[in-house]
Amino acid sequence: MSNSDNGGALIGLMWIVTIGISIGSGIMAWNWIEPNSFFGAIGFLIV
Repeated sequence: MSNSDNGGALIGLMWIVTIGISIGSGIMAWNWIEPNSFFGAIGFLIV
């Protein structure tokens, strides 16, 4: 009986997807707020 364990690859893929989603949402929030001043940067951090 052979039991191949691909759980490690799946977990690694999920980490990559999670990091990609985090970076993508940060870029989208940055473009939405467009902080050109100190208060704009504070607004970005709140979002």
